[in-house]
Amino acid sequence: MDRKPIISMIFLAMMLLAYTGAQAQMAVPEMVPSGPSFYHTQFLAMPMSLNYLPPNPAVIQWGAPNRGGGGWMRGKTHDDVYGDAEKKEAQGQYTGGRFVREKYALAAQLGWFSLTYPLPAQSTINHSSAGLSFVTLDNLAIGLSRTRSHQLNDTQTSDLEVFMDTSTIGGSMRFSELFFVGLGYGKDTLNINDFMGGKARGTRNFSMGGLGIRSAGAVLWRVEISKTNKPNFTDARGKRVGDGYDHTQGSLEIGFANMVFGYTSYGAVTTAAGTGEETKLSGSIADFAFTPPAGIAISGRRERSKVDLPGLPEAKYETINSLAVNVQF
Repeated sequence: MDRKPIISMIFLAMMLLAYTGAQAQMAVPEMVPSGPSFYHTQFLAMPMSLNYLPPNPAVIQWGAPNRGGGGWMRGKTHDDVYGDAEKKEAQGQYTGGRFVREKYALAAQLGWFSLTYPLPAQSTINHSSAGLSFVTLDNLAIGLSRTRSHQLNDTQTSDLEVFMDTSTIGGSMRFSELFFVGLGYGKDTLNINDFMGGKARGTRNFSMGGLGIRSAGAVLWRVEISKTNKPNFTDARGKRVGDGYDHTQGSLEIGFANMVFGYTSYGAVTTAAGTGEETKLSGSIADFAFTPPAGIAISGRRERSKVDLPGLPEAKYETINSLAVNVQF
């Protein structure tokens, strides 16, 4: 087999990774068993993924072996503009599982997280999602998922509740066990309740897509690039009630001797209503896992991110560490 085309594609994918920055698992599943991806709590607040159920639910189908387990997360945010006055600590737990058969697959995940400010103030987040996929035409997987998130911001003077409900349909096509293409569409519904009794409700339709390459053999590797477009939330009268964002991501994993090393880079931009000012996010995720085909799998993740806020000379930096234990079978 001529290896030059494969080597060229790996080089091209690595160049794209460096350029785009990564939402993972749009076309092909990660080799790391589990781990939360927050993409900076200042930017989105709620976790994007816990890794048991990919953002594109069709990708579950290619995600053997079966697994179930959970993990712990700890993190800190530091603001170079305001110093320790804006320092924030995060902690949480999560659990989930994935069951993959030849013609169908199921996945579910739950997460509980809290963010503590020195005001004092606290934000608690509950996250749950479930999905399924099935195979058609032998190489095409179709998936459906539902995600619900609830965030309560509690301070000494006010409370604010945010509810997010997401429905997603996706597809992933596999070519010769090596190349994968994924596309997904969905709808987000946002409900906000404030302490004064005010309410806001908005919806948006979104799209996502990705290209992935995954090898087999003594040395495993996986490369994926992806993009997600989520427009602004609007209410029934067309009024803007929440900001949207564009998110790009690229990831690279290498595995051998039941060990996996991974690196992800990502970036996102959101535009504020009225002012048109942009908030920019950039970050990276480093992964390590011991993941045998059957037995106990252990994985660790370190996520570092930065948010550049409009009109401020410095940025908000965040570091989140997580550890997960899963049983694979």
